[in-house]
Amino acid sequence: MSSVLDEYCGSTFWNDSYVNRSDPDLPVCLEQTVLVWIPLGFLWICAPWQLTPLFRPRQRGSRFSKLYLIKQVLACLLLLTSMIGLIITLFEDFGNSRDPTPNKLNPLVLYVNPSIYAATWMMMLLIHESRRRANDRNSPYLFIFWLLSILCGVFMLQTLIRQAVKEQGPPDLPRFSLFCISYVLEWTSFIVSCISDVSSEDKAAAEKNPQLSASFLSQITFHWFNRMMIKGYRKPLETKHLWELNEIDKTQTIHANFERYMIQGLREARRKMEEKQKKKILKDTEQMNGFSRSASQDILVMEEKSRKEKKEKPKKEESAPKVAEGWLVWSMMKTYRHILIKGVIFKLLHDILVFVSPQLLK
Repeated sequence: MSSVLDEYCGSTFWNDSYVNRSDPDLPVCLEQTVLVWIPLGFLWICAPWQLTPLFRPRQRGSRFSKLYLIKQVLACLLLLTSMIGLIITLFEDFGNSRDPTPNKLNPLVLYVNPSIYAATWMMMLLIHESRRRANDRNSPYLFIFWLLSILCGVFMLQTLIRQAVKEQGPPDLPRFSLFCISYVLEWTSFIVSCISDVSSEDKAAAEKNPQLSASFLSQITFHWFNRMMIKGYRKPLETKHLWELNEIDKTQTIHANFERYMIQGLREARRKMEEKQKKKILKDTEQMNGFSRSASQDILVMEEKSRKEKKEKPKKEESAPKVAEGWLVWSMMKTYRHILIKGVIFKLLHDILVFVSPQLLK
Protein backbone atom coordinates (compact mmCIF):
# COMPACT_ATOMS: atom_id res chain seq x y z
CA MET A 1 0.00 0.00 0.00
CA SER A 2 2.79 2.40 0.91
CA SER A 3 4.62 1.76 -2.37
CA VAL A 4 1.45 2.51 -4.35
CA LEU A 5 1.03 5.81 -2.53
CA ASP A 6 4.72 6.61 -3.02
CA GLU A 7 4.26 6.25 -6.76
CA TYR A 8 0.96 8.14 -6.61
CA CYS A 9 2.55 11.14 -4.86
CA GLY A 10 6.04 10.94 -6.33
CA SER A 11 7.48 11.05 -2.80
CA THR A 12 7.64 9.01 0.41
CA PHE A 13 4.26 8.41 2.03
CA TRP A 14 5.56 7.66 5.51
CA ASN A 15 8.92 7.51 7.22
CA ASP A 16 9.49 7.47 10.98
CA SER A 17 12.43 9.81 10.61
CA TYR A 18 10.04 12.69 9.86
CA VAL A 19 8.60 12.66 13.38
CA ASN A 20 11.73 11.56 15.25
CA ARG A 21 13.94 14.48 14.22
CA SER A 22 14.43 17.73 16.14
CA ASP A 23 11.84 19.58 13.99
CA PRO A 24 9.16 16.91 13.40
CA ASP A 25 6.98 17.25 10.34
CA LEU A 26 4.58 15.13 8.29
CA PRO A 27 5.56 13.79 4.86
CA VAL A 28 4.19 15.80 1.94
CA CYS A 29 2.58 12.67 0.48
CA LEU A 30 0.62 12.10 3.68
CA GLU A 31 -0.56 15.70 3.62
CA GLN A 32 -1.59 15.42 -0.04
CA THR A 33 -3.60 12.24 0.52
CA VAL A 34 -4.92 11.52 4.02
CA LEU A 35 -5.29 15.15 5.12
CA VAL A 36 -7.13 15.89 1.88
CA TRP A 37 -9.38 12.83 2.00
CA ILE A 38 -10.58 13.37 5.59
CA PRO A 39 -12.61 16.60 5.07
CA LEU A 40 -13.62 15.78 1.50
CA GLY A 41 -14.70 12.26 2.47
CA PHE A 42 -16.84 13.65 5.29
CA LEU A 43 -18.59 16.09 2.96
CA TRP A 44 -19.24 13.50 0.25
CA ILE A 45 -20.67 11.06 2.79
CA CYS A 46 -23.05 13.73 4.12
CA ALA A 47 -23.91 15.11 0.67
CA PRO A 48 -27.01 12.94 0.03
CA TRP A 49 -28.74 14.38 3.13
CA GLN A 50 -27.77 17.91 2.11
CA LEU A 51 -28.93 17.66 -1.50
CA THR A 52 -32.36 16.09 -0.94
CA PRO A 53 -34.22 19.47 -0.94
CA LEU A 54 -33.18 19.93 -4.59
CA PHE A 55 -35.53 17.10 -5.55
CA ARG A 56 -38.49 18.45 -3.57
CA PRO A 57 -40.97 21.16 -4.58
CA ARG A 58 -39.69 24.65 -3.89
CA GLN A 59 -40.94 26.37 -0.78
CA ARG A 60 -42.32 29.86 -1.01
CA GLY A 61 -40.37 32.62 0.60
CA SER A 62 -36.88 31.29 -0.21
CA ARG A 63 -34.72 34.31 -0.99
CA PHE A 64 -31.22 35.19 -2.08
CA SER A 65 -29.69 36.70 1.03
CA LYS A 66 -26.37 38.54 1.11
CA LEU A 67 -24.79 35.77 3.14
CA TYR A 68 -25.96 33.17 0.62
CA LEU A 69 -24.42 35.17 -2.24
CA ILE A 70 -21.14 35.52 -0.32
CA LYS A 71 -21.03 31.73 0.20
CA GLN A 72 -21.63 31.12 -3.49
CA VAL A 73 -18.94 33.62 -4.51
CA LEU A 74 -16.42 31.98 -2.16
CA ALA A 75 -17.26 28.54 -3.57
CA CYS A 76 -16.80 29.86 -7.12
CA LEU A 77 -13.40 31.33 -6.21
CA LEU A 78 -12.32 28.02 -4.68
CA LEU A 79 -13.48 26.26 -7.84
CA LEU A 80 -11.41 28.70 -9.88
CA THR A 81 -8.25 28.00 -7.83
CA SER A 82 -8.72 24.25 -8.35
CA MET A 83 -9.13 24.67 -12.09
CA ILE A 84 -6.04 26.88 -12.28
CA GLY A 85 -4.02 24.27 -10.36
CA LEU A 86 -5.11 21.58 -12.82
CA ILE A 87 -4.27 23.82 -15.79
CA ILE A 88 -0.79 24.51 -14.38
CA THR A 89 -0.11 20.77 -14.09
CA LEU A 90 -1.34 20.11 -17.63
CA PHE A 91 0.73 22.99 -19.01
CA GLU A 92 3.88 21.74 -17.25
CA ASP A 93 3.46 18.22 -18.66
CA PHE A 94 2.10 18.91 -22.14
CA GLY A 95 2.80 22.59 -22.81
CA ASN A 96 5.73 24.34 -24.42
CA SER A 97 7.63 24.57 -21.13
CA ARG A 98 7.50 20.83 -20.38
CA ASP A 99 10.54 19.04 -19.00
CA PRO A 100 12.44 17.46 -21.95
CA THR A 101 13.50 14.54 -19.73
CA PRO A 102 11.55 11.45 -20.86
CA ASN A 103 9.01 10.01 -18.40
CA LYS A 104 9.48 13.09 -16.19
CA LEU A 105 5.84 13.99 -15.66
CA ASN A 106 4.12 15.37 -12.59
CA PRO A 107 2.83 12.75 -10.13
CA LEU A 108 -0.75 11.63 -10.39
CA VAL A 109 -1.72 13.39 -7.16
CA LEU A 110 -1.33 16.79 -8.86
CA TYR A 111 -4.05 15.75 -11.30
CA VAL A 112 -6.37 13.99 -8.89
CA ASN A 113 -6.45 16.53 -6.04
CA PRO A 114 -7.44 19.55 -8.18
CA SER A 115 -10.08 17.42 -9.91
CA ILE A 116 -11.54 16.21 -6.61
CA TYR A 117 -11.54 19.73 -5.21
CA ALA A 118 -13.22 21.08 -8.36
CA ALA A 119 -15.98 18.46 -8.07
CA THR A 120 -16.33 19.26 -4.35
CA TRP A 121 -16.70 23.00 -4.89
CA MET A 122 -19.31 22.41 -7.61
CA MET A 123 -21.18 20.20 -5.16
CA MET A 124 -20.81 22.96 -2.57
CA LEU A 125 -22.68 25.33 -4.89
CA LEU A 126 -25.51 22.79 -5.11
CA ILE A 127 -25.55 22.32 -1.33
CA HIS A 128 -25.89 26.06 -0.75
CA GLU A 129 -28.77 26.18 -3.23
CA SER A 130 -30.35 23.13 -1.58
CA ARG A 131 -30.15 24.73 1.86
CA ARG A 132 -31.67 27.94 0.48
CA ARG A 133 -34.65 26.08 -0.95
CA ALA A 134 -35.16 24.29 2.35
CA ASN A 135 -34.98 27.60 4.27
CA ASP A 136 -32.25 26.02 6.42
CA ARG A 137 -28.93 27.69 5.72
CA ASN A 138 -27.21 26.88 9.03
CA SER A 139 -25.91 23.43 8.18
CA PRO A 140 -23.85 21.67 10.89
CA TYR A 141 -22.30 19.44 8.22
CA LEU A 142 -20.79 22.40 6.38
CA PHE A 143 -19.49 23.87 9.62
CA ILE A 144 -17.73 20.59 10.47
CA PHE A 145 -16.39 20.32 6.91
CA TRP A 146 -14.84 23.80 6.96
CA LEU A 147 -13.40 23.14 10.42
CA LEU A 148 -11.78 19.90 9.24
CA SER A 149 -10.47 21.63 6.11
CA ILE A 150 -8.68 24.42 7.95
CA LEU A 151 -7.31 22.05 10.61
CA CYS A 152 -5.91 19.65 8.00
CA GLY A 153 -4.65 22.58 5.91
CA VAL A 154 -2.52 23.88 8.78
CA PHE A 155 -0.06 21.00 8.36
CA MET A 156 0.37 21.64 4.63
CA LEU A 157 0.74 25.38 5.21
CA GLN A 158 3.50 25.02 7.80
CA THR A 159 5.31 22.51 5.55
CA LEU A 160 5.26 24.96 2.63
CA ILE A 161 6.46 27.79 4.88
CA ARG A 162 9.32 25.64 6.18
CA GLN A 163 10.39 24.77 2.65
CA ALA A 164 10.21 28.43 1.62
CA VAL A 165 12.35 29.52 4.59
CA LYS A 166 14.84 26.69 4.04
CA GLU A 167 15.30 27.37 0.33
CA GLN A 168 15.10 31.18 0.57
CA GLY A 169 11.83 31.19 -1.34
CA PRO A 170 8.94 28.87 -2.28
CA PRO A 171 10.16 25.99 -4.47
CA ASP A 172 6.93 26.03 -6.49
CA LEU A 173 5.65 29.60 -6.50
CA PRO A 174 2.41 29.07 -8.53
CA ARG A 175 1.14 26.21 -6.38
CA PHE A 176 2.33 27.92 -3.19
CA SER A 177 0.34 31.01 -4.13
CA LEU A 178 -2.74 28.99 -5.07
CA PHE A 179 -2.65 27.08 -1.79
CA CYS A 180 -2.37 30.28 0.26
CA ILE A 181 -5.26 31.86 -1.65
CA SER A 182 -7.46 28.79 -1.28
CA TYR A 183 -6.58 28.48 2.41
CA VAL A 184 -7.61 32.09 3.02
CA LEU A 185 -10.86 31.43 1.15
CA GLU A 186 -11.49 28.34 3.29
CA TRP A 187 -10.94 30.37 6.45
CA THR A 188 -13.36 33.00 5.15
CA SER A 189 -15.93 30.31 4.35
CA PHE A 190 -15.53 28.91 7.85
CA ILE A 191 -16.13 32.33 9.42
CA VAL A 192 -19.18 32.85 7.20
CA SER A 193 -20.55 29.43 8.22
CA CYS A 194 -20.42 30.59 11.86
CA ILE A 195 -22.86 33.40 11.06
CA SER A 196 -26.55 32.61 11.08
CA ASP A 197 -28.40 33.37 7.85
CA VAL A 198 -31.84 34.36 9.14
CA SER A 199 -34.81 35.59 7.14
CA SER A 200 -36.91 38.57 8.19
CA GLU A 201 -39.71 36.22 9.34
CA ASP A 202 -37.29 34.26 11.52
CA LYS A 203 -35.88 37.47 12.99
CA ALA A 204 -39.36 38.43 14.21
CA ALA A 205 -39.83 34.95 15.72
CA ALA A 206 -36.33 35.12 17.24
CA GLU A 207 -37.47 37.92 19.52
CA LYS A 208 -39.66 35.34 21.28
CA ASN A 209 -37.09 32.54 21.04
CA PRO A 210 -33.44 33.40 20.13
CA GLN A 211 -32.63 29.74 19.47
CA LEU A 212 -34.52 29.98 16.17
CA SER A 213 -31.91 32.39 14.79
CA ALA A 214 -28.86 30.78 16.41
CA SER A 215 -26.14 29.34 14.20
CA PHE A 216 -24.74 25.86 14.73
CA LEU A 217 -21.73 27.25 16.61
CA SER A 218 -24.02 29.33 18.81
CA GLN A 219 -26.17 26.29 19.57
CA ILE A 220 -23.33 23.95 20.56
CA THR A 221 -21.75 26.66 22.75
CA PHE A 222 -25.14 27.91 24.09
CA HIS A 223 -24.13 31.45 23.16
CA TRP A 224 -27.75 32.24 22.27
CA PHE A 225 -28.66 31.72 25.96
CA ASN A 226 -26.24 34.37 27.26
CA ARG A 227 -28.84 37.12 27.20
CA MET A 228 -31.08 35.21 29.59
CA MET A 229 -28.17 34.47 31.93
CA ILE A 230 -27.12 38.13 32.01
CA LYS A 231 -30.69 39.20 32.73
CA GLY A 232 -30.93 36.63 35.53
CA TYR A 233 -27.64 37.88 36.97
CA ARG A 234 -28.89 41.46 37.08
CA LYS A 235 -32.35 40.77 38.50
CA PRO A 236 -34.51 37.82 39.53
CA LEU A 237 -36.18 36.14 36.60
CA GLU A 238 -39.94 36.02 36.30
CA THR A 239 -42.31 34.01 34.14
CA LYS A 240 -42.71 36.89 31.69
CA HIS A 241 -38.95 36.89 31.04
CA LEU A 242 -38.95 33.32 29.74
CA TRP A 243 -38.93 32.67 26.00
CA GLU A 244 -41.43 30.61 24.11
CA LEU A 245 -40.70 26.96 23.48
CA ASN A 246 -39.66 25.69 20.08
CA GLU A 247 -42.48 24.23 18.04
CA ILE A 248 -40.95 20.74 18.23
CA ASP A 249 -40.70 21.00 22.04
CA LYS A 250 -44.35 21.95 22.62
CA THR A 251 -46.71 19.40 24.14
CA GLN A 252 -49.21 19.51 21.28
CA THR A 253 -46.47 18.75 18.74
CA ILE A 254 -45.05 15.87 20.78
CA HIS A 255 -48.56 14.53 21.43
CA ALA A 256 -49.47 14.67 17.74
CA ASN A 257 -46.29 12.80 16.77
CA PHE A 258 -46.74 10.22 19.51
CA GLU A 259 -50.39 9.67 18.58
CA ARG A 260 -49.46 9.11 14.94
CA TYR A 261 -46.78 6.55 15.82
CA MET A 262 -49.08 4.99 18.43
CA ILE A 263 -51.83 4.38 15.86
CA GLN A 264 -49.33 2.88 13.45
CA GLY A 265 -47.85 0.69 16.20
CA LEU A 266 -51.27 -0.50 17.38
CA ARG A 267 -52.30 -1.46 13.87
CA GLU A 268 -49.10 -3.39 13.35
CA ALA A 269 -49.34 -5.09 16.78
CA ARG A 270 -52.98 -6.05 16.20
CA ARG A 271 -52.16 -7.43 12.78
CA LYS A 272 -49.38 -9.58 14.24
CA MET A 273 -51.65 -10.71 17.09
CA GLU A 274 -54.43 -11.73 14.67
CA GLU A 275 -51.96 -13.61 12.50
CA LYS A 276 -50.64 -15.40 15.57
CA GLN A 277 -54.18 -16.34 16.68
CA LYS A 278 -55.06 -17.61 13.20
CA LYS A 279 -51.94 -19.76 13.14
CA LYS A 280 -52.81 -21.15 16.58
CA ILE A 281 -56.38 -21.98 15.56
CA LEU A 282 -55.16 -23.57 12.35
CA LYS A 283 -52.60 -25.61 14.29
CA ASP A 284 -55.23 -26.81 16.79
CA THR A 285 -57.58 -27.75 13.96
CA GLU A 286 -54.87 -29.74 12.22
CA GLN A 287 -54.06 -31.57 15.43
CA MET A 288 -57.72 -32.44 16.04
CA ASN A 289 -58.11 -33.67 12.50
CA GLY A 290 -54.98 -35.75 12.88
CA PHE A 291 -56.45 -37.90 15.62
CA SER A 292 -57.94 -41.14 14.32
CA ARG A 293 -60.94 -42.90 15.78
CA SER A 294 -58.64 -45.56 17.17
CA ALA A 295 -56.97 -43.12 19.59
CA SER A 296 -55.81 -44.66 22.80
CA GLN A 297 -57.92 -44.47 25.96
CA ASP A 298 -55.18 -42.48 27.72
CA ILE A 299 -55.39 -39.64 25.20
CA LEU A 300 -59.19 -39.52 25.51
CA VAL A 301 -58.95 -39.39 29.31
CA MET A 302 -56.42 -36.49 29.10
CA GLU A 303 -58.69 -34.55 26.73
CA GLU A 304 -61.66 -35.03 29.08
CA LYS A 305 -59.56 -33.84 31.99
CA SER A 306 -58.38 -30.69 30.14
CA ARG A 307 -61.98 -29.85 29.22
CA LYS A 308 -63.08 -30.06 32.85
CA GLU A 309 -60.18 -27.78 33.90
CA LYS A 310 -61.20 -25.19 31.33
CA LYS A 311 -64.78 -25.21 32.59
CA GLU A 312 -63.62 -24.73 36.17
CA LYS A 313 -61.66 -21.53 35.30
CA PRO A 314 -63.26 -18.23 36.33
CA LYS A 315 -65.44 -16.55 33.77
CA LYS A 316 -63.51 -13.31 34.14
CA GLU A 317 -60.35 -14.99 32.90
CA GLU A 318 -62.18 -16.40 29.92
CA SER A 319 -63.78 -13.08 29.06
CA ALA A 320 -60.54 -11.05 29.48
CA PRO A 321 -59.81 -9.28 26.17
CA LYS A 322 -56.56 -10.01 24.44
CA VAL A 323 -54.67 -6.73 23.97
CA ALA A 324 -51.91 -6.09 21.43
CA GLU A 325 -48.51 -5.68 23.06
CA GLY A 326 -45.10 -4.29 22.13
CA TRP A 327 -46.23 -1.02 20.52
CA LEU A 328 -45.57 1.48 23.32
CA VAL A 329 -41.77 1.26 23.42
CA TRP A 330 -41.42 1.56 19.64
CA SER A 331 -43.83 4.51 19.54
CA MET A 332 -41.80 6.37 22.17
CA MET A 333 -38.53 5.56 20.42
CA LYS A 334 -39.86 6.92 17.12
CA THR A 335 -41.19 10.06 18.81
CA TYR A 336 -37.89 10.86 20.55
CA ARG A 337 -35.55 9.28 17.98
CA HIS A 338 -33.60 12.49 17.27
CA ILE A 339 -32.89 13.11 20.96
CA LEU A 340 -31.93 9.46 21.48
CA ILE A 341 -29.59 9.44 18.46
CA LYS A 342 -27.88 12.64 19.63
CA GLY A 343 -27.48 11.18 23.10
CA VAL A 344 -25.90 8.01 21.71
CA ILE A 345 -23.48 10.03 19.54
CA PHE A 346 -22.40 12.27 22.43
CA LYS A 347 -22.01 9.28 24.73
CA LEU A 348 -19.90 7.53 22.09
CA LEU A 349 -17.68 10.60 21.67
CA HIS A 350 -17.34 10.90 25.43
CA ASP A 351 -16.24 7.26 25.76
CA ILE A 352 -13.76 7.64 22.90
CA LEU A 353 -12.21 10.74 24.51
CA VAL A 354 -11.98 8.94 27.86
CA PHE A 355 -9.81 6.24 26.25
CA VAL A 356 -7.87 8.60 23.96
CA SER A 357 -6.90 11.21 26.57
CA PRO A 358 -4.48 8.95 28.51
CA GLN A 359 -2.83 7.91 25.26
CA LEU A 360 -2.29 11.55 24.26
CA LEU A 361 -0.80 12.36 27.66
CA LYS A 362 1.82 9.68 27.15
